[in-house]
Amino acid sequence: MAIKEVKIKPQTELQRQYQRFWKRFNDYSAQDEAFCAEFKPHPYADVRYYQDFAVSMGPYHLCAGINFNKQEISVAAYFRDVDTWDIYYNRYKERIESLIGRQLNWKRLNTKGEAALIRHLEIDEPKRWNIVFDQIISDLLLIKQVFSSFYNKAELRKYWIFPSNENEFRLHDFFRDNEYIDWQNKNKNNLNVGDIVLIYCSHPESTIRHITEVTRTNVPVSEAIDDSAYSVNPPGPITYQYCTRLKHIKEIYLRELDFDTLKKHGLKGSIMSPQKPNEQLLSYILSVIGDIEGDHLDYEEIENPEELIEGAKKTLIVNQYERNPEARRQCIEAHGCYCHVCGLDFGKKYGEIGEGFIHVHHLVPISTIGEGYVVDPVKDLIPVCPNCHAMLHRTVNGHLMSIEELQSVLQSKTE
Repeated sequence: MAIKEVKIKPQTELQRQYQRFWKRFNDYSAQDEAFCAEFKPHPYADVRYYQDFAVSMGPYHLCAGINFNKQEISVAAYFRDVDTWDIYYNRYKERIESLIGRQLNWKRLNTKGEAALIRHLEIDEPKRWNIVFDQIISDLLLIKQVFSSFYNKAELRKYWIFPSNENEFRLHDFFRDNEYIDWQNKNKNNLNVGDIVLIYCSHPESTIRHITEVTRTNVPVSEAIDDSAYSVNPPGPITYQYCTRLKHIKEIYLRELDFDTLKKHGLKGSIMSPQKPNEQLLSYILSVIGDIEGDHLDYEEIENPEELIEGAKKTLIVNQYERNPEARRQCIEAHGCYCHVCGLDFGKKYGEIGEGFIHVHHLVPISTIGEGYVVDPVKDLIPVCPNCHAMLHRTVNGHLMSIEELQSVLQSKTE
């Protein structure tokens, strides 16, 4: 990655000395294969006493600095927010310093922070600069390797909630056809690579539907993925310069993540623009969705993890809770293998391939019962088809419909 270019015209002899130093460093480092594999030297020499090195790792960048008065060189991880600095300092400081083999100078600033490896070297004579250059290159590579090894820790991630509207953009269809999406960054949110973005669909579901991960920030509009084919209405004029690239991880559909339930667990106001969930809300959301990297989640009451949602190009595993296959067998044996809402019998409808296929619905949601509950296969379970099963898990006027209520809805449609 390129050194940041900040063109400042040298005014003093000291500034001119800094400029000569960094120009020599750029020329020298361009010959180092290991350095060039990680950083791209910039041909322009800034006159500041430090140089920035973007590493595209997320919440920090690397900064190499020199101080002619103190005869010091430093290589620092410079954090963009104090929260991430606190995590590195309080949890990983000793391990980081052990890997580096030296103590670092940890400094918490008002809104940011840094961790610097400082060395005292003779840098007043240009003839010694090659030795200094070698040390800067070595320290930059070392700091990047060590700090990046801790970045994938889950607690370093930030979580966001982004709104979407199916009446304006067909997001579900887009993610069934594409793995990445470039999200408009109109509000200049300070997202980092590795952050998790939960996409809340306001219409028609009013619930969190997709889990994504930030893989790239500040994507120029000219390089953005074309998603115009999925816009319901013709897209308007572009009023932003950059996008954030998101990788699709999961599609979910859990009633515990609908708007009313989120409000009960800490959501403040509406979800009209990108926001970071507060600690209470985030804790609740993570307790519901479980392992970000694990299996996909969907309707909570479906029995077989291997079943797929019809029409989806992605595999949507639809079982969040552990099921008892014996309870399922006894339920079907007692009630029959057909939908007790609409009457669909897959064996009669599709022949041999449909024999024995049916979903089993918990009349009392298992998520409200808790672990260790002993299921009565006859009283607690009922066979239903996938479509009716999905409808039974939709909230209507603040509550879930019963079998009888959904039967009445179907009956009213046929009269």
